[in-house]
This record gives sequence, C-alpha cells and structure tokens, in this order.
Amino acid sequence: MTSEFEDLTAVALERRKIFRPEWFRDLLAARLGLGDTFWIGNYGVALVFVPLFFFFGLIAPAFFGQQAYAFLYPSFAGLSAIYQFCLIRAVFICARRTPEVGGWRWFGVAFTVLNFATSALLALLFTFGALSV
Repeated sequence: MTSEFEDLTAVALERRKIFRPEWFRDLLAARLGLGDTFWIGNYGVALVFVPLFFFFGLIAPAFFGQQAYAFLYPSFAGLSAIYQFCLIRAVFICARRTPEVGGWRWFGVAFTVLNFATSALLALLFTFGALSV
C-alpha cells in the first residue's frame, strides 16, 4: 500500500512531463486518457496559444511592422489549426476506446472539431485578407 506522500510525489512527477515534446507526442498519438487529451489538449494548450495570439495581434505590429505581422499572424493561426486538426484524431481515438463515458465522449470530439473550424477559418480569413488590422 502506498502512502499519501508517495501518491502526491507521483502526481507531481507526472505533471512535470506536461508540455514537453514527449508529452505532445503522447497527446497527439492518443496515448493519454480521454480527459487529459480533451481538457489539456484543448484548454491547457490554449494557455499558450491565446497569449501568443494577443502578442501577434497587438504588440507585434508595433515592433515588426505590418509586413511581418501580415506573415506572422496567418502563419501562427495556421499552426494552431494544424494542431487542432491533429488533436481531433487523438480525441476521436480516445473516445472510441472509452465507451463508459457515454455520449460525452462524442461531444468532446464535436467540440474539438469546432475548435479546429474556428482556427482554420481565422487562418484563412487572415491569409486571404478578409481580416486585417
């Protein structure tokens, strides 16, 4: 029987792995659980993407000029869409192997598809000049 201290230590060591390259490989290869794949894949990573969108949207034009901004923002939005597309596959695989979750697993897949659609639409609108600063 493990002690509470050992359990907490194991959790702390496991959390250190999050957002490292190996963890992203496991995430996108659907080797994590459905909860981690959906929640951290969609929202944990958004803790990085959202501040970067803010940086590219408001601060980058002041430092890099409009030409660099016109390249950086669509590129970053495109990378975000590619990540979301890969995440759809991972969430779908995890949802298929966890039938005990019920209908919520398919809601998670649909929600991830909507996140991808939003990212892809934003990337396309900026790429083709429908949106600008």
